[in-house]
Amino acid sequence: MLKNKKKFPTALFITASLASLALLPVFFRAFQSALSSSGSDNQTYVIAGNRQPADSDPLITKVPGPKDAIKAPVVTQNDPSLGPADAPVSLVIFSDFQCDYCQKQETVLKQLQEQYGDKIRIVWKDYPENDLNSVSFKASLAGRCAQEQGKFWPYHDLLYRAKDLRPDRFSALAAGLGMDQARFERCLSDNDGRNRNKIMNDILEADALDITGVPFIYVNDQELMGQTSLQELKDLIDKELTK
Repeated sequence: MLKNKKKFPTALFITASLASLALLPVFFRAFQSALSSSGSDNQTYVIAGNRQPADSDPLITKVPGPKDAIKAPVVTQNDPSLGPADAPVSLVIFSDFQCDYCQKQETVLKQLQEQYGDKIRIVWKDYPENDLNSVSFKASLAGRCAQEQGKFWPYHDLLYRAKDLRPDRFSALAAGLGMDQARFERCLSDNDGRNRNKIMNDILEADALDITGVPFIYVNDQELMGQTSLQELKDLIDKELTK
């Protein structure tokens, strides 16, 4: 048997409806604020940090970050290079002057340059410690100062051969290559931050490419992390040359 439903008092219904309408803007503003706050966290992308856009919520539109735009190294005139710009094979190396494995890798790259000549181009990218006061970063800065005087590669070799890499030896190494000492010293002070910015751009680029260690080499679009043998690199180069 169906029971008779109690009639809802008309006055109470009208009062409740008016109260709901009055509170609606308050709830809407609170919802907007919460949504805005949530959205800001999901849209923040710090290249070298830990916060990433969240992909878990399908209702949130992902804001494109650097990793959506950078799939390979971006080579510019700021990057020290050996070999013709139109060489069929480019080897882009992210490296650090204070890295022993990087030093050994550079020896292999020299052998490749001797064997392949103008068929390859070697491009240097700085990836030192992200600390302006570290020997690693200061060595990269000294390399950039040598680049300004057209001596990057010979200075690069001296930095790697140095048994004890210290900032107080950078000027002496430059003098050994006949550089303008006053100009080198001014550059090393980096008052305008010009060369510091070049290095930081390389670090940000490496982070955007998800590079987590050095040496890291791109043979055209092929990625190689860690010290790589001469034969492995030759195999990749030969494969690229046949394309």
